[in-house]
Order: sequence, then structure tokens, then C-alpha cells
Amino acid sequence: MHPADTPNLEQVAHPAVAEAFHNHGGVQFKCYAIGAHVHCAVKASIGDVGCSADSSGEALIDGCSVPCSPPHMVTFDSLKTLPLARSPELAAAAPPEAAVLQACADAIRRRLGLALFGFDLIRSLRTPERYVLIDVNAFPSYKGHDGAAAELRALVKQAARERAVN
Repeated sequence: MHPADTPNLEQVAHPAVAEAFHNHGGVQFKCYAIGAHVHCAVKASIGDVGCSADSSGEALIDGCSVPCSPPHMVTFDSLKTLPLARSPELAAAAPPEAAVLQACADAIRRRLGLALFGFDLIRSLRTPERYVLIDVNAFPSYKGHDGAAAELRALVKQAARERAVN
């Protein structure tokens, strides 16, 4: 959140969720965990946001305007789809290294006790050497991951064996 927004939070209609937005070049990393296995796909995301203090009440996201009120605060309806960026960086974007993906997945497993989950990462333009975890999904779709069925079967068999021992 922009520091100038703190006094303006009182102007936001409730209920509401406020969170920081990281400009990230319109690239996100959709990650999926099945047991110890972690997979990642590079996907388009919403574009970077430009919203200035002297804004006329609109922010630009990849050429489309969305409400920006108070200044620096972009508002949107979570039930409506925001436009995906047409980012030149998308074709060249490499997924995070396996060690980064594994560290994120291990932390989520430990903290949330999940064996099946998805998570989304972005690389902030402000700190490109770091990734930002923006979402954890306890009911992800493994669509497009060809090995998901085999990994899921193996996980279920492993869980059954562990229960039989205990």
C-alpha cells in the first residue's frame, strides 16, 4: 500500500480487503504441489498498475481503466475479470528455480498442513531478486499437468500405507 493511502482507508466502503499490489510485469507463476512434487507454469497476469496522486479517478491496467479512489488505491470487483497483460516478458520468463519452489511448498505444508495445494508467485519489479507469494489455493485444478493423476495415486497409496502402520 502506498504510504499516502493510510489516512484514506476510512473512505473505503466496508466490508473490504486491502492489500499491497506489486507491479510484476504481467507474469505470474502458477505452482502446484502433490505430496512432495512441485510443478510450475508461467502464466499471464494482470498488468502493472499506474495510478498517480493527481489521478482523475482512473488507473490504467494494461490500457484498461479501473477505479482509483482515493489516489493510489485501485478498487475492483473480485467477481469480474481484470484484463491479462500482453507482456513481452511472458515469453522470456523462466519459472523459479526448483529450490525456490520446494522451499515455498515446504513452508506451506508445514504451516497449513496441506498435501495437495496450489500457490501463485510473482517477481516484484521493485525487488526482482525476490518472489512474492500472492495466493494459496487448497482446491487447485491440476489441469494441464500431465503427471498429476499418477502423482495423486502415489500420494493416496502412501497415505494408506502410513495409516495401516499407525
